Amino acid sequence: MFDLDRVKAIANRRDKRLWCHCNRLFGRTKPDNKYYLHAFVRPEEVAAYSEYIDVFILSSVVPNDITSLDTLYDIYTKEKKWDGTLATLVVGRDAANFNIDGCRLMAKDWAKHRMNCKRRCMKGQSCTICDS
Repeated sequence: MFDLDRVKAIANRRDKRLWCHCNRLFGRTKPDNKYYLHAFVRPEEVAAYSEYIDVFILSSVVPNDITSLDTLYDIYTKEKKWDGTLATLVVGRDAANFNIDGCRLMAKDWAKHRMNCKRRCMKGQSCTICDS
């Protein structure tokens, strides 16, 4: 998710489709236990990512509960915004601790910056988009 221009070009050359889990946290935390938000897409950001991503996958917050999956689908496709904390939408390890108010605490154009940031922050360059 950090260099989607390049990833999409490679996928197109190889006739591959790109997909992502919209509301699932995967993997590692940083040393200060903050997640890299590499696999999470807010409902407000689906349109921005649709230029690159072919398939968006939603995971039920309550296992095997079709009602919660239907609700998530409506949030992501009809309402296209979420005013609560991201912990309510996110599934995965330590999701309950993912207590970030996605609308107020994350930059409005966060997805736009993240899509092709190439992880400059991990190469010694200054960047605050992930933590903000």
